[in-house]
Formats: sequence, C-alpha cells, structure tokens
Amino acid sequence: MDPKARAAAFVEEAQLALDRALSELDAVPAFDPAIVGFVAHALTNYVTAITATVEMLKHTLHDYPDGDVPTWLDGIQHATDLMQHMIGRLLHASIPGDFPLKPSHVNLQILMERACQYYRRVAEPKQIAIVNLATGDIPLVWADRVAVAVVAETLLANAVKVSPVRSTVYVHIAADGNDVVCSVRDSGPALTQAQRDGLFQRMVEGDAGPATDPRGSGLALAWEFVDRMGGTLSVESDSGKGTRFSFRLPTRG
Repeated sequence: MDPKARAAAFVEEAQLALDRALSELDAVPAFDPAIVGFVAHALTNYVTAITATVEMLKHTLHDYPDGDVPTWLDGIQHATDLMQHMIGRLLHASIPGDFPLKPSHVNLQILMERACQYYRRVAEPKQIAIVNLATGDIPLVWADRVAVAVVAETLLANAVKVSPVRSTVYVHIAADGNDVVCSVRDSGPALTQAQRDGLFQRMVEGDAGPATDPRGSGLALAWEFVDRMGGTLSVESDSGKGTRFSFRLPTRG
C-alpha cells in the first residue's frame, strides 16, 4: 500500500473508532472512573487522524513551491506528538484500576517510530541518538493502542533518562513466531542482581515507592498493561552494554 493510500485508510479507521468512542462516552456516568479510559482512547483517535492526515499532506505536497509548508506540517506533527505524550502522562497520574482495554490490530512499527520522534527532541540536550530498527516483516499486534503507547513512552523515557551524554538508545522490533518483540536498550550503568530483583518485584506488585535505580519510574504500569494484553515484559543488563527492556505482544487475540 502506498503512503497516500495508507494514510487515507488510517484516517478512515480513526474516524470510525472516534465515532464509536464518543457514543460510548455519552453513555458513561460522570462519576464512573472508567471515563479516564474512554477519554484516553477518544483523544488517541483524534491524534491518529491528525497524524495520518499530516503524513498524507507531506506525501502530496513534497514538491509544493512554498518552502514554509514543510515547516507548518512539522509543527502540526510535533503538536500531535505532544498530545500523545500528554495522554500517557494522564494515565500515569490517574490511571483507574479498571482502565478498559480495547484491543485492535496495531502497527507497532509505526507507533514506536512516532514515540521515537518525540523522544529524539527530548534527548537533544544530552546529544543522545535514538535509532529505531526493524528486522523482516512486522505483522500487526493484537493490543490496545493507548496501552502500547504508554509502554513505549515509559521505556523510551527511562532509556533517555539513564543514558549518558552523546550515547545511543537502540529500539529494535522483530517478529517471533506468533508474537512481535520490541526492545529498548539504553547506554546507562548496568543493573546489579539486587536491583533487577527489586525492579521485578516492584513491577509485579505495582509498588511505585522509592527505587535505587531511576529506571523504576512507570515500569509497574507498563508491566501491568503488557500482562493484561497477553504479553510479557523482561529485562537484561550487562556491564558495558547497558540495560535492555523487551516487551512481547501477540499478533492475534
């Protein structure tokens, strides 16, 4: 599918999903804590529609004589990246225990690239490069788009936070059987065995208390989302090689 047709398909899909989300939102009582989930999904559909439209305009107007057009489109793209980031922050700040997951087929490769685009700006002051690689054909995963975005943002935010100046964060995506595996490797100090054990315990128990390593921030929520979507979240850490977090999601429900 060419970029223009793909962007048009994304717009149509997002608009249909948005219509459904708004109908469901109208039926939710104001006191229901699940309203956070409905709002997050609705806003994500808005962002998806805007982002796909910008991509289509960039493809259509790449030879447009007005040199300001690319700058304007980049500005809109950056604004949508900020909106997606704010949705993730909303869930970190006030996530209800019964946040409603709405699985659908998600293009993890595109979602991760958009998250990388946002964090490349965040990483600029430390001169940290973010490299996003994919091996082979990457099938769609069966997951909740909002939850996956939160997982992606959590891992990238932690990687940029602990990596030293002028280093590189590597993101890698590959198919593995009936799953897709995405890893984020930072260049920070390796975790000790005690730190790894404590980190895993916090993730499993959902403890957001003080941690001995800054990577603990938000990982309990990421672990919970991946687990609820039928996947797994794991960590590897070696001296001189940094730390790699990997999450695995199924390609079908």
